[in-house]
Amino acid sequence: MNTKKGVIVVFLLALVHNSGWCQKFLNESDMPERKSSVILIKSDGSDADIFKLAGRQLVADGYTIKNSDSNFYSITTNDELRPNYSFKTSLKISILTGTVVIRANSSNMGFSFLPFYGNGKGRSVETITFGFMDSYAKALSAEIPNSKIVYAME
Repeated sequence: MNTKKGVIVVFLLALVHNSGWCQKFLNESDMPERKSSVILIKSDGSDADIFKLAGRQLVADGYTIKNSDSNFYSITTNDELRPNYSFKTSLKISILTGTVVIRANSSNMGFSFLPFYGNGKGRSVETITFGFMDSYAKALSAEIPNSKIVYAME
């Protein structure tokens, strides 16, 4: 293998790995379980159509788009305050073969928090952020024909 081809192959493998698409999700279920941290929307729609709907729904929900890549079908929102909350939240949406993967991140006073579904006890930054993800997922799923929301752990 010549050096250029080897570099390209390594780059593409790293790109696919970092995109999260090689990752297996644990405990996929129709209802969120304790510590669910990612939301999937599975459908038979085209990635391009879902990508457009995902962007429109983010804007309708009050998010501003930071990065949007129509080649890899990914969208990242700005890290910003949500109404009535004192911490910042951003969403990352990735789409591949009809599956939307929704992840989030929150930050407050220099600390970063990854969302997860609690069991309804307490109102932590993590569970509130999961609620933001969940309301977005439900609104987007309503716009995507033949779609189903699945909750999972990473």
